[in-house]
Amino acid sequence: MSQYLLSFARNHLSGKSDGYLALLWCMAKASQDRGRYSDHIKSYLASNAHQLLNTNFQRIGALFKRGLESRPELDWVAPSGLSQLLDLQVKNFRGFGELSADDRGCFLRFSKMKNIFYAPNGGGKSSLCEAIEYGTTGHIKEADRRKTKVKAYIARGSAKPTLSLVGRDRKAVTKSLAWSACFIDRNRLQEFSLLGSKDTGSAESDVVASLFGLEEFQEVIGRFVKPESFNLTQYMKPDQAEALTQVELDLKDLLTERQGHFKRMTEINDQVCEALGLLADQQSAVRIRFLRLKSEIELKIRKAEQLKLAEAPAVDSFARIERAARAARYLLARKSMIEVLFLKSAKDVNYEAVYLAIQDLGHMEENFTCPACSTPLQLVVENPFEKAKRELQSLSRLERLRAADQRNDERILQVVREVAAGLAGVEKNTRLDIPCRLHLDDLKSELANLQTSADRGACAASVLSHFVSLVRNEAAEIETYLQACEQKEEVFAKASEEISRLDRSAELLQQKQDAIKDLFGAKNTCRKLIETAGKKIAGLIVRRNSLKRDDADTARFNNLIRQLQDEYGNLYQDLLRYKLHLEKARITGIETKAAEYYKAINDHDDEHERIDAIRFEKINDSYRIKINAANGTVQDAFSVLSEGHLRVLGLSLLLAMAEKNMLPLIVFDDVVNAIDSDHRSNIIDLFFSDRYLRRTQMVVTTHDRLFWERFCIIADRHPQADQHTSCVLSYTNKGIVALDHSGGFQGKVYDALRVYDVRQALIYCRIWFESIVIEYCLENAVSITAQFGKSHLKKNVYLQVSLERTFSLIEPVLAYDPVHFNLIKNDLVNWGGQNQEHHAFDEGSLNFIHSKTSKEVVRIYDAIRLLECQLFPLKKDIACKALLVEVKDKIDQWVGKLAKLAQAPEGVQEDAEARLRILRRRADELTQEVAYIAVCLAEIAKLNLPKGQPDGDLFEDEG
Repeated sequence: MSQYLLSFARNHLSGKSDGYLALLWCMAKASQDRGRYSDHIKSYLASNAHQLLNTNFQRIGALFKRGLESRPELDWVAPSGLSQLLDLQVKNFRGFGELSADDRGCFLRFSKMKNIFYAPNGGGKSSLCEAIEYGTTGHIKEADRRKTKVKAYIARGSAKPTLSLVGRDRKAVTKSLAWSACFIDRNRLQEFSLLGSKDTGSAESDVVASLFGLEEFQEVIGRFVKPESFNLTQYMKPDQAEALTQVELDLKDLLTERQGHFKRMTEINDQVCEALGLLADQQSAVRIRFLRLKSEIELKIRKAEQLKLAEAPAVDSFARIERAARAARYLLARKSMIEVLFLKSAKDVNYEAVYLAIQDLGHMEENFTCPACSTPLQLVVENPFEKAKRELQSLSRLERLRAADQRNDERILQVVREVAAGLAGVEKNTRLDIPCRLHLDDLKSELANLQTSADRGACAASVLSHFVSLVRNEAAEIETYLQACEQKEEVFAKASEEISRLDRSAELLQQKQDAIKDLFGAKNTCRKLIETAGKKIAGLIVRRNSLKRDDADTARFNNLIRQLQDEYGNLYQDLLRYKLHLEKARITGIETKAAEYYKAINDHDDEHERIDAIRFEKINDSYRIKINAANGTVQDAFSVLSEGHLRVLGLSLLLAMAEKNMLPLIVFDDVVNAIDSDHRSNIIDLFFSDRYLRRTQMVVTTHDRLFWERFCIIADRHPQADQHTSCVLSYTNKGIVALDHSGGFQGKVYDALRVYDVRQALIYCRIWFESIVIEYCLENAVSITAQFGKSHLKKNVYLQVSLERTFSLIEPVLAYDPVHFNLIKNDLVNWGGQNQEHHAFDEGSLNFIHSKTSKEVVRIYDAIRLLECQLFPLKKDIACKALLVEVKDKIDQWVGKLAKLAQAPEGVQEDAEARLRILRRRADELTQEVAYIAVCLAEIAKLNLPKGQPDGDLFEDEG
């Protein structure tokens, strides 16, 4: 944001309403955006209305004002409070860099009057001017043009920029907005000349604002619509009374609904107490009683389940057991009898006879004789085959005994299985808590052996033997045990009835529990409804309070809208008045001086291009520039002047404003680039001839070498030539480097001879000679005749003056001492050479005698130096005497310094001695010139020749 806008804000933050401050706040927020401020304000109202309403603009305004008051550069300082500059030291600023960490930066010392800096494009001219601008104003105008923050604009890499600007009072320059009037740059003049151009798109709005650096202020005003077109009625909020009434009705309905839910909860609590056998006032015991009911149900169910899982005991009769014992005794006895018969039958059998009989039977089909004696069978006493059959029949008896024994064993095993089943029943009954005191271990052991024995018959008989013994020995205990089993069976028979009873009881209790749970569910539903109603009631209460606050906020917001509507017009008018005030302060009283400057710069214009006066005319909310032409007509400057003349007009107005305020400093940033070459020479003459401009410290940058050289030549002839400096800026990879460089031809001749560049020295001598001759002719209005010829007919120049003829015009003036002119004529200029016309300031095609030695060049140099004293005796007398005093003072200073450098390094002593030699040589030259000027003035007085008397005010004391 420009400093003028910040200055305006600082002066308009106190005693303002919230609406006025809110508009400034919106302007600051939208400063980097495009579009009209009115649209941004409406956008904020649509999207950030709450933020606008709750922002403390008074506090923000006070804080912002405090911050602006801490910026002295915004203070307006009277021009009398400004001083000339002494020196500048800058590092890491734009093009200025650093050689190393110890480097303190580029150091420039300014002379009291004119300081000219020559550099090609990109050499650092703008960086120098912007460094001075930042050091004096704390801001850079070009950064605003490029929409860039100053910090980013001046940055050179990541290094921190440093800048020190010291005034002639040897104090740091106080930054102030007043310094901004001291800067003139070509961009401003170009923009001024292109206002309204279709090619550039620049609007011809307020030419004065554009010229005097107020274009951003004008742009801000241009982003405002007219107050009569600014309407915020659509953003007004409606009243909240109707909404409050509806909220009260909804709140009443919800309270009634919640009361009904509370009543239903009370009824449910009474029903729960009744179901649990409690009184209505025993609500605290409901939970314990309900849990007890639940436990009771679980207990009954568990008992029923246990009864359902119970087993019937194994029950048997004693009579059955006795029958089994009798059967066992019978089977055992029979088994013994079979075994006895088997043994006896087995002894009676003749096994050998049986064997033989079997063999005989085998051969019976083949032989019909006795196998033993071979007697025919019908002749033997006893048929061997019959005998064999009888013996075999005895074996069949044994087989029948074996089969009977086998059947008996099977019956024994059957009884054993029944005994085993009985023992299994005993074990089952034992699990069912029926005590058994019988001695069953031996019986169980025999049964276990039976499972693994190979002779199952013998083991089974042993089992029956133990069983029979058990029945015989423990008959009473068996009967007792059987009675216990019968009793257990009776109990089991009654268990089914108990299960039915427990199931019915558990079912009734479960129904009661379910009913209570339903009541609990209904109670929870009521509680949730109550909670929901409570939340809604709370929300309505919040909304009611919010509506009440919103009603107040709405009133505040609508009041803010009305304030914005009213203050918009006030802010617009304040901005307009402030801009017009700044413009008027700059243009008041400068019309006459601006016209003088304009005519001086356009001194060579044709009659029809000349003007008589310049004046400003206020049209609506801006100023227009009117010019009075030589023919008496009054016209708008932008309607009749060319682009080049508009630039000269802009420069004239800025110079006139500086003269009105008596600014001690003017900085020209390559201004000549915006002025055509025909006017540049007149600008230089104006700088050194105008009463104000010649006393003003100037910092001039240019990339025009010829302008730089002519500037330095005229500066060298100025009475205070020692207060002018010339530098060349060069850009390196380490930044900008400034080198002192003589701009005048006198210094250049010395520089060329120092490196033995004789041709270059001769070139500078020739241009120097031509310059002083032409200057003499111009100052004394010397008349000359020219002869037309076809060779002189050119495209745009129809008449050319011969330089040879021009040089001859000064010979009569020098008749009292033609030695120096003749030396120049004979040793420098080739009068018979070709292409001698119009090559002043042209180093390309000069014809001169250049087969000279350096000593001869020095003689030519001295001749030109003394010729200048002959042509301008009065000017040179004043300038040489003043400069001689200054040089002698410097000689004394260096003599004292040299005495103190006795212990210094040889290089330092040699530099000091070289400096002292140059000063002494210059003092000798000045002494010679002063003495020769006295001789010239005496001779001129005798011959009554013109002395080249300058304007009287040229010799006034210039401090």
